Amino acid sequence: MSLKTSTYTRGPLPSDVIVHDPLEQLAGEIVTFKSNGSTVRELKAGTVIAKFTSTADAGKALDLTPAAENGTETAYGVVVETVSVPATGDATVEIRRSHTLVNASKLIWPSGISGPNKAAALAALEAKFLYAV
Repeated sequence: MSLKTSTYTRGPLPSDVIVHDPLEQLAGEIVTFKSNGSTVRELKAGTVIAKFTSTADAGKALDLTPAAENGTETAYGVVVETVSVPATGDATVEIRRSHTLVNASKLIWPSGISGPNKAAALAALEAKFLYAV
């Protein structure tokens, strides 16, 4: 008799991303994450996000987009739990936006982000007392 084995790779968990979260009630926030309008996607814990400030979607979150000029070029927080974002409609997502230490090696950045853009994003997070260690 032979046993069949398989490998499962899990996504990051909150405990992988958060190093220290002494003020969970104050540092956490539930945000509305904008769907891309065409495909379902998995938004992983550790993703650095931003918020629209100057469009009809003001207040909604999206992945950090350094080249944008609508608010999503400024880091706002870090996703805590992996969630599925529907193709249409939006999703609610738990983030940490202040007073938290996060694991720098577990942060998920936009593909191709430059060193200066990453440094600017980290500075924006640090200004809110969210530190990548």
